[in-house]
Amino acid sequence: MTRSAQTTRRNLELALVRLQRRGAKISIVSVAAEAGVHHTTVHNRHSDLAETIRGLNGKASRQAMDLKQAKLREALARNRELRAELDAMRADMRSLASENLRMHTELLELRAVANDKTVIPLGRRK
Repeated sequence: MTRSAQTTRRNLELALVRLQRRGAKISIVSVAAEAGVHHTTVHNRHSDLAETIRGLNGKASRQAMDLKQAKLREALARNRELRAELDAMRADMRSLASENLRMHTELLELRAVANDKTVIPLGRRK
């Protein structure tokens, strides 16, 4: 860090302390104004200090927000996968229910034939 950057950094840190002692509103803009620099200097050259200021305000850091966004994207993708799997299982269930009904009907017919002594089976049509 150059001497100028070190001086700016020190001025920003002192400005933050002064604002805190006064009970003034703490923001990147207010700290930069108190230190006599533009707020983009804080964002671009002293991002760690910007994170500290955001933390004092209870605002989530960009890193934390990015992490949450990534987790949300993963959860949404997993949700899509599970919904597709659920749809496939529902289709399988409908198919199996239909097959079960067909087999139950066939079983009833076979029991009727087996229990009725007057019926002579001629063969099953398919």
